[in-house]
Amino acid sequence: MKGDVVFNFVQREIPLMIEHLLIKAGLKKEAIDYYMFHQPNKFILTKLADKMGIPHKKMPHNIVELFGNASGVSIPTSITYNLGDTVLKNTFLVAMAGFGTGLNWGSLIIHLGNLDFCKIIDYN
Repeated sequence: MKGDVVFNFVQREIPLMIEHLLIKAGLKKEAIDYYMFHQPNKFILTKLADKMGIPHKKMPHNIVELFGNASGVSIPTSITYNLGDTVLKNTFLVAMAGFGTGLNWGSLIIHLGNLDFCKIIDYN
């Protein structure tokens, strides 16, 4: 995939998708505790957060630099790594968005919390 095409796609389509999702859910973007998005690279996500007016602390973007582009598991990896123990006893309103291969994309809003387990298991 061409990086510039992906970047432009994400910057153009993902804000609109999330805007429509929030409207459909009857929520303001400030009501969302975390925005957990697929992490192809840090630059795309920081620019996306800026464009959407979302504080960087609400849209973690550290997974790709720690684990690489984890493809379909970057969102659960981000939840596990960034929320870990806090999501065991607390519930958060989380918007998730995936995008990637072939420029497919999808999103959802979920109450996430009170989990029994939320740890990364490292197998050597």
